[in-house]
Amino acid sequence: MDNTTNVSPHDVLTHLLQTTITRYISAEAQIEQITSSPITPGLSGTRIQRHHFTLKTPQGPKQASLVTKEAGLLERRILTILNEQAQQAIPFSHTLDLTTDGPALLCLQDISPQPKSASEHASPSNLLMQKAQGLATIHATNRSQRGAFSWLPRADRSYVTTYIQQRFWRPAWERVVHDPAFIQLFGAEIPQVEAAAATIADEMDTLYQEDNTLTLVHADLNPSNVIVYENAPYFIDWELPRYGSFYLDLPHLFPALEQAEYYRQALEEAEIRILPEDFAVRYRIAARFVGLRYLWLPLKAWQADHTRTTWVRHYLSMIIQ
Repeated sequence: MDNTTNVSPHDVLTHLLQTTITRYISAEAQIEQITSSPITPGLSGTRIQRHHFTLKTPQGPKQASLVTKEAGLLERRILTILNEQAQQAIPFSHTLDLTTDGPALLCLQDISPQPKSASEHASPSNLLMQKAQGLATIHATNRSQRGAFSWLPRADRSYVTTYIQQRFWRPAWERVVHDPAFIQLFGAEIPQVEAAAATIADEMDTLYQEDNTLTLVHADLNPSNVIVYENAPYFIDWELPRYGSFYLDLPHLFPALEQAEYYRQALEEAEIRILPEDFAVRYRIAARFVGLRYLWLPLKAWQADHTRTTWVRHYLSMIIQ
């Protein structure tokens, strides 16, 4: 950690930006001018800014940009580790603080989202392959390191029970399950969803007991946390990482088992071999959990507008597949 005690926030920011530029953009570049602007935060509400620079270099002025956010200690530590591993699907990042147990500035590569139609239309299978290889490399590199990640929260039975029964699925479900309009639309699925919720902690615990699948997982790879930049996927917002089964990261990134096959094959390239039938069983368990975990958001949208059923059906299909 750099010593920034008794330094103004502006000076800390400038120092962070300059050291990030030196490390990742140009060792000879110096900031001449900065223009900063806020970025609309996502669900977390984290304060994020984009900084545009004019840099002085031996070759003449150069334009560049970086992003900063107030990030928790877990995210700062995880991104530092992943950058040290040179993970291709991770934006470069730098922080001056790897010890404070609270939010601190994190500087990140500026990877502005690109429309999927522009980047995926040409070769969707190639993009799927890149996602699979990027995620499999992260998982394989950090697999079976329980001791090294002793400080990382676990995606264990308690995690599943808390997320499903206390924080997300159960409260949202109880608000709609007796609504006549909801019953009319989704009545056939209600018993199946409740049956899945009753057994998901046991099912996910069987995955957590398989040491050979335990690794660093993002645990929140919803579509907003995957950005395609210059035709390559990046996994962002590592705010909720866990040490858990790598299957946990798959269903959002690969909503169909046929797509997840790219990931299984990428694991094989890393000499982690799983029979297709075994992989399918575990993928479907994780898909049920992810469906239950994220159903709350489309249910909330449906309560406000009963015509908004597409994403409700999407997550229901994950649960009852």
